[in-house]
Amino acid sequence: MSSMRNKNKAIQREHRERPQIKERAHLGILEKKKDWIVRARDFQEKRDKIESLRGAALTKNPDEFTHHMIRSQIGRDGVHRSFDMNAVMEVDKETKNKDLVKDLQYIDFKLHKNKKQIEKLKSTLQLSGVNQSMNVHKVFLGDDSDDEVEMKSRPGNKAYGITTSELTEEAKESYRHLAELVNKVKEQQVVRDKLNLQLNMRHANKQKIKPKVIKKGGEMKAAVVKFPLVRKR
Repeated sequence: MSSMRNKNKAIQREHRERPQIKERAHLGILEKKKDWIVRARDFQEKRDKIESLRGAALTKNPDEFTHHMIRSQIGRDGVHRSFDMNAVMEVDKETKNKDLVKDLQYIDFKLHKNKKQIEKLKSTLQLSGVNQSMNVHKVFLGDDSDDEVEMKSRPGNKAYGITTSELTEEAKESYRHLAELVNKVKEQQVVRDKLNLQLNMRHANKQKIKPKVIKKGGEMKAAVVKFPLVRKR
């Protein structure tokens, strides 16, 4: 029986592909039913997806939030894709480190500027104090009024348009400004120490080093941290 069946298969008519007409030959072979089924199912799935998205947009909560909102973006080709959060966090860390270095450079600049102002102000006040203490000339005046006229005519005793009360107020203002600068330098030094410690801690975390806190910091002082010695190969 099997031999007869095989013989009949050998002589049966060959089922050839249904040809495309000559005018449409450039479009390729005709579509089969299985191809049409795949295309129809794809169309139906996309249609249902669009309908569900349209319904979700109509009933959307304005306060709704999902993490995918911040973990995806639209590319230049207009396609909405998710991106790797680990890579984003690495870039964010690098950006924060650069910002920290910029802050340190700015604090160093302000510290240097304020220290220069303090040195200049101290030297000015010291010179004015030396001149007032050393340049003393005692004169014993008699009853004659000509002595007063003679004293006023001396070049060393001219007032130069500035009175003693005005000099005192100017000195007070200078000392007040000096005290403000000293306090500002102390605050900036604390900020610099904290920023420097923060940068060193980030480098230690990157190298997987566990530093030891010796003394906790406060509002006006940075923490004292001991970093273990790492041998470089």
